[in-house]
Amino acid sequence: MDYKRDEWKEREIKEELIALIHLKEQCSVETHQSTIPGFTLPANTVNLPIFEDFTKNHNKTYLQLTVGQGPPVEVIIRTRGKKDCDRPITATMPQTTTRAFQVEDFESLVVSNTGGTANSIGVTIIKTFCICCKDKKHHCDCD
Repeated sequence: MDYKRDEWKEREIKEELIALIHLKEQCSVETHQSTIPGFTLPANTVNLPIFEDFTKNHNKTYLQLTVGQGPPVEVIIRTRGKKDCDRPITATMPQTTTRAFQVEDFESLVVSNTGGTANSIGVTIIKTFCICCKDKKHHCDCD
């Protein structure tokens, strides 16, 4: 009787492993692009979120930021890095400048305008991400 139970359990484990391997093969890669040509930043705006990613999907992201005619704008780019790689990227951009950033596992873009007059920032985000379902609960992540 124990022999049959062990054989049944072994077969059940093998079937689960086959199902997990099949789910691992079900990955998709997508690219999303978002452009905000002139997002207005009122005077004395601090830590205004422009973009936030609440997923756990692995991604590579290109950001292009263009500051308008007003006071300098501080940008903070946060990533979901591993170990020491998750420090935010901070840059102060003078008026009428454009900068591009490429990051891995982009999480958020936050901007501040601490000047006494309004300004604007143009934002283009191109994010390529993958979704790989690894288990029956559809927890998605890419290695």
